Amino acid sequence: SSRDFVNPVLLGIQHSVGGNVKSSEIKVFMADDTPTQNMTFMFQDYSNFTLNGPYVYISLNHFSGVSAASTADISFYGVLYYKKYPKGKYLWNYSYLVYKSFPDAIVDELLADYADWTQETLKTDVVFDENSTAIILSLPSLQDWDIIEKISPLVYHKNHLLKQNSIRSNMQFMLCWKGPGYPVMKLVALQLIGASQPVRVTFYTNSIEDNDKNDEHVAARVEKNLDPTNLEQVLSSLNKNNYDASTWHRLCLRLGLLENTLNAYEDNENNVNDRLRTCLHAWLQRADKVDDKGGATWTSLEKALKDIDQKAVAENMRKSRAHSEL
Repeated sequence: SSRDFVNPVLLGIQHSVGGNVKSSEIKVFMADDTPTQNMTFMFQDYSNFTLNGPYVYISLNHFSGVSAASTADISFYGVLYYKKYPKGKYLWNYSYLVYKSFPDAIVDELLADYADWTQETLKTDVVFDENSTAIILSLPSLQDWDIIEKISPLVYHKNHLLKQNSIRSNMQFMLCWKGPGYPVMKLVALQLIGASQPVRVTFYTNSIEDNDKNDEHVAARVEKNLDPTNLEQVLSSLNKNNYDASTWHRLCLRLGLLENTLNAYEDNENNVNDRLRTCLHAWLQRADKVDDKGGATWTSLEKALKDIDQKAVAENMRKSRAHSEL
């Protein structure tokens, strides 16, 4: 059949070339598309491939189609992947992969280990400097981030890449947030020493810009619900961050309590602080089905504060809570 294979077959042949011999030839025979009457195949001389180095790579695309490349024709690609570290709160694994130009179908199979990683950069050509035998990844110093190599040195040797029939992860490092509060976005430039292309790889660190936003780069967290035993803690946090208690009615509406409930508290309590205490206690008891509207959590409280233009209070509470959790 002359139809393309679903997955091309890659053959790697090591051929002895040495001394005064600078090149050699490999002869390829191909079978006919259809067998003879006695169900045998006739093999015919298909083509000769000139070999300019010790290796040749032959890709079989279908039964009657073939392409080949020697080491002189092999190119390299690079791509950066990252993945949230499962045990670290604000810790990410990164891996910059450099590999030779396998057929795409084979690359997809070789990259199977990275199926659950996120591709940070597009695949690019990697070109060694004219006299370079290795590429080294140099990590910068970052404010509020620790950038740590997982293996040392972070290097790919050209002769090793040419011999490999798999994709190795030789450039692994970690990014760990060490600043206050939640991670903020930072531009990072990694230098590739020994490469003429690319000379650097640039990307942005992961960030959480808002506590109530589910950032795709951060492992999902289940926030613990508050209950009436947390009432004094909630009130203390509001007071310490200069919350305006006169907005208690708007706040508790945003928390999910009903208008009739709040009107009853207004009739029964003498001042705004007492009304705030009473409505927060009801919220912590999950009155008026507040669980259907976000539940009784710090995140829900901070979001409600922002919705009533108490953003400074919400932000200070978030930063204080984040610092205590680090």
